[in-house]
Amino acid sequence: MAVKLYKGKNSKMVRGLNVQAHLDTGWTVEPVKQQQRKTKTNLPKLKLEVGEVKVVSENDLSGPKDLNNKGEN
Repeated sequence: MAVKLYKGKNSKMVRGLNVQAHLDTGWTVEPVKQQQRKTKTNLPKLKLEVGEVKVVSENDLSGPKDLNNKGEN
């Protein structure tokens, strides 16, 4: 009968007669469970605040007077 043995991230199937020899060299019958990293951070949550919006007309824009944004072809 074949048995699946684990060592670190590796695994392999071993015949029944060779299982004890592999167990003596560090192989195990059950895989080692990896520890989960904590994903929770202790950063404060950012809050978005809405302020006043300043409306600017085309006449108030600073820049060259020949600037035309009306999409002429």
